[in-house]
Amino acid sequence: MRVLKRVQPTPEQITIVRRIQTGASLIRGAAGSGKTTTALLALRAATGAAVNQLRNDNRLPANVLVLAFNNSLRSYLQVVAEDEMADYAGDVRMFISTFDRWAIDTLNTLGMNSANEARRYLSQLAISFPRDTSFVVDEVEYLLGRLPPERLDEYPMIRRSGRGGSPAMPNDVRRKLLDEVVVPYLEWKQSNGVRDFNDLAVDMMRAEPRFKYDVIVVDEAQDLSANQLRAVVRHAAEDATITIVTDSAQRIYPRGAPWSEAGIEIVPTRSFRLNINYRNTREIATLAASLSDGINIDDDGSLPDPEACQRNGRLPTLILGKFGHQLAYVVDRVVVK
Repeated sequence: MRVLKRVQPTPEQITIVRRIQTGASLIRGAAGSGKTTTALLALRAATGAAVNQLRNDNRLPANVLVLAFNNSLRSYLQVVAEDEMADYAGDVRMFISTFDRWAIDTLNTLGMNSANEARRYLSQLAISFPRDTSFVVDEVEYLLGRLPPERLDEYPMIRRSGRGGSPAMPNDVRRKLLDEVVVPYLEWKQSNGVRDFNDLAVDMMRAEPRFKYDVIVVDEAQDLSANQLRAVVRHAAEDATITIVTDSAQRIYPRGAPWSEAGIEIVPTRSFRLNINYRNTREIATLAASLSDGINIDDDGSLPDPEACQRNGRLPTLILGKFGHQLAYVVDRVVVK
């Protein structure tokens, strides 16, 4: 895997890293703006501060948690973070993982072998509901991930952040969804001893931490549910430094919710946006901007901006067709160096 090591921070990144302190900070920016690199620079600075404080209190090692969205990103972060943190070897216990793997290891559970069975049963329940089946499944997973189990009755009244307005879900339809799909689904899981991934997040929300983390970085946070974020906060030390990286324009799963709802308070002076794009060429950004034209995003999103790019390049090629054919086209043209 090709990674960047000990990159020279830009003036924009230095300004942000210097302003990150204990508490929660938010780093936003478009794809290619250096969000993850900035977060890793902040990780190094925050860990240094934590180590110095804990050494004075005779409470070393410092506990550091880095959460990635998937295994590919986790592998990248593992290599870069270990290099960045080499100066603190022996003073730090570092955990780099996906949320699900972190939860499974922390709870010492066997895994989530029944999750696919749960989704199949949820799909069966969704078939009879008067909405598209895939939409219903996503909606149920959205509300179960956003609300703690004891607050599911709030679903008909909440603003459905990140879910869009089509198809419409008025209050009476939401109540019907609770009664005809959600409640039967929860009862079936309990009766059959089946768990889904939201159960994992809820268990982490409720678990008594064996220790708490002094420094936390959450990358690609736009794809974590509110319950998952609540679990992170549950395992954070009282004076922890928490750096959250997000871009709602890159959201894969419709899991939007206000940060404060998950127990994360982001004050304006701790909310940062990277404006310069270092990875993409102007040509790539122009294509991406045209494809995303008309998309409504919230304050946590950043659409591609050709004017923010630092260099020109070749015109990109747009491949149309089935995914398998597109992938074959790409594989045939990969240059191994």
